[in-house]
Amino acid sequence: MRPIVDEGAPPLLQVSGLTVRFGALDALVDVGFEVRAGELVALTGEPGAGKTAVARAVAGDVAPVAGQILLGGEPVAAEPVAATRQGISILWQELALPDNLDVAGAVLLGSESWSLMFSESRFHAAASALLERLRIPIHDTTQLVGSLTGGQRQLVALAAALAREPRLLILDEPTAVLGRAEAILVEDLMLRLREQGTTILMISRDSEQMFRMADRIVVLRHGRTVGELDPRITHPDDLAALQAGQEIGSSARRQLTRLHGLADRLISADPASSLSLILSALGSALNVERVCLHVVSGQSLVCEVALGFVPEEIASWSRLPLGPAGGPIGRAAQRQERVVEEDLRLAAGSPFGELAASGAVASSWSIPVLGPTGAGAVITVLR
Repeated sequence: MRPIVDEGAPPLLQVSGLTVRFGALDALVDVGFEVRAGELVALTGEPGAGKTAVARAVAGDVAPVAGQILLGGEPVAAEPVAATRQGISILWQELALPDNLDVAGAVLLGSESWSLMFSESRFHAAASALLERLRIPIHDTTQLVGSLTGGQRQLVALAAALAREPRLLILDEPTAVLGRAEAILVEDLMLRLREQGTTILMISRDSEQMFRMADRIVVLRHGRTVGELDPRITHPDDLAALQAGQEIGSSARRQLTRLHGLADRLISADPASSLSLILSALGSALNVERVCLHVVSGQSLVCEVALGFVPEEIASWSRLPLGPAGGPIGRAAQRQERVVEEDLRLAAGSPFGELAASGAVASSWSIPVLGPTGAGAVITVLR
């Protein structure tokens, strides 16, 4: 059950015009969004979109070159300890809990009072009381952190962040490295926290998790804010469109969604016997004339079948290496995620750049076909 949020109240967190630079790289440019008290807002985007840079800036870990970050109307200090004192706690994806600490020490790390430090019994009692209040099923506070499962470590880290009673809790991919059962435990705690009024900014790339849990979704692309979605009235396809740089409701978005669906079905088919038919049906479904399928073979990608090309056009990319050297197809296979190349002419010197320069194609969508062992093939639509 989602708590009632006072939409007329001033936002707890205000980010406006935020620009962050690392050397010559503009990691963020004019980013802006708000989080109201009691909300769980998801911040998402493809790799390199700037999610972690936003989290670091809000937590005081980096100083912006422009813009402002306000918590309760007051500027957030560009210094982690000072930001913590203002009421901001952050839980990074890469946990830094020392293995040789016991659970009580990890839970109360940095927030222990003088009275607790001089009484081991009171120290463990305080840690147990916090874990019990949060309904975290860890009863022995003397066990070492190194003996805990990944999910238990995440719950202990969450408890440590909450021991400071933060006004704003930032969670960086809180379940990304957990198995399904452990992720459910962490998500259950997050939902209880939201029901109790805790304000949460969650960095995530898990679409299902965001639509299941978030009040709003803020989307970043190339270091800029490109949209804000209400998951109660938004289709997941619209989120995928914004992340890929497509307009919501556009024909491009609809085709992208259909391509995803066909790629999912391909993994359960028998492509060896009917690759040409499958590719022909795919081209017809997407209303495109040029489609190719590369199959992973060791460290290479071999073009098993292509639709709409003469042999001379595909000769230079009939076999491609995995990774960036293989262009968008190689990157899609290595990253195991879709790669959208909006202007292939920028890929000068590559087979795709030469093909684009000739006027045969302008852009490409490469979608990996994932199986139990990773990417087994890549479907590419060229326009």
